Amino acid sequence: MDIDLRPAKPIYTMNSRLEKIESSQLLAAATSLKGIVSGPFSANLQINFSPADPLQIAQSLNGKISLNFAQGRIASFNLTNELSALAKFLGFNPATEKFTQFMGLTGDLEISGGKASTQNLKIDLANLTAGLTGNMNLVDQTLDMKLLSVLDKRFSEQVGGNKIGGFMTAAFANPNGNLMIPASIKGTFAKPIMAPDPGAIARLKLQTFNPKDPKQMMESINSIFDMFKKKPQ
Repeated sequence: MDIDLRPAKPIYTMNSRLEKIESSQLLAAATSLKGIVSGPFSANLQINFSPADPLQIAQSLNGKISLNFAQGRIASFNLTNELSALAKFLGFNPATEKFTQFMGLTGDLEISGGKASTQNLKIDLANLTAGLTGNMNLVDQTLDMKLLSVLDKRFSEQVGGNKIGGFMTAAFANPNGNLMIPASIKGTFAKPIMAPDPGAIARLKLQTFNPKDPKQMMESINSIFDMFKKKPQ
């Protein structure tokens, strides 16, 4: 770590590699995200901060962080249960655990003034993979993100496949039979709020158009229009 003592507030700069650091301890020390994420992680850091006092590191944090968790836990929600509520899985019994146990988490964060953005955050669970893009505020904990979850084929079939209640309004099946569930995430780290993202489903369906099959194209177009029609009272 380099320390520049010339400014009124010293500037701390880190360009280093961390190995197997406990995330919960680091987050508690540097941010207000106490108890949200736990598990050992490795990271490449290119950051600087200039806090007015030791409790204000997050507000002055700038730079880049590349994360790699081998495993860990997100305490504030159970992702599979949330996806079940959005897509209306069939015959699915929600887990009693209120947390998300993940098998891997990787991605890059660009941080400016304590506000982190990402375009490639990826979370691996036992039966699905989720990609996250958007913004996370490490100071006030607010979220503004997009989530795209892809269920493995076996789990997709287990929860009902294209017969689930939210098919075409909250979920979509790709050509391989995997259910894909786009969602938006608002709220805070402690209380995230997930909602369906029909606009993302429309974009996914557009990607499946086959110009050599006019009937399939019209069916896809009509299904997109149906998503945005107002439901009868």
